[in-house]
Amino acid sequence: MTTCTVNKTNDIAKLQKTLAIAFADSAACHYLSKKFLEIPTSKHLSDEELYDTYRYFCEDFLARGGLLLESNNFDCAAIVLPPQDKPVKTAKTKDPRFNEQFIETIARHKEALQLGSKIKYYYLFMIGKNLEQPEVRGSARAILTYLKQKADEQNAAVVLEAISDKAKKVYEYFGFIDYADVNYGQGDVDSNGRPDPDGEGFVLNLMVYYKGGKLLPK
Repeated sequence: MTTCTVNKTNDIAKLQKTLAIAFADSAACHYLSKKFLEIPTSKHLSDEELYDTYRYFCEDFLARGGLLLESNNFDCAAIVLPPQDKPVKTAKTKDPRFNEQFIETIARHKEALQLGSKIKYYYLFMIGKNLEQPEVRGSARAILTYLKQKADEQNAAVVLEAISDKAKKVYEYFGFIDYADVNYGQGDVDSNGRPDPDGEGFVLNLMVYYKGGKLLPK
């Protein structure tokens, strides 16, 4: 197996290109982008507008002390927030229902697992593989392995939200444990992200890797 290196980068343009390709068909990702950027759910985002959302997230996380990582010449790219003495809380949106369903629910689960208090953690906000290069392998593995090694060195965890069943299975393969199902977008959109006052929304899995084993809620 070819060994892929992982590099820190400030090349936002290349990183956002990879993420745009990786999440081009992800209704869940597009919905979350709209909510965090205060864009109406009913608005259709063009490819260019979606592309710009990834630049915003890159710049926002860098401003908060985050890292941009790439592997295999940007075949895989990631946005990561490293452990901090006082973990940065996710800013609430103008939508109180979304705040409760997503931001506050995830915060409660993290608190119960003592993430950010007893156990510091890396937050893997986003990781994407260039799906136009299926022949290139090992890039995502390299970044996940890199983060796990960094976490192990600091007795820290790696926390992420899997927004699809496929992603969940990949993370489980790499040793992440699923701690909670989180329903969000209910009463706002259907499972395809289309506006629907009776919509079921989406489900994500809050997942954690920790070398110390499974975390027990306090």
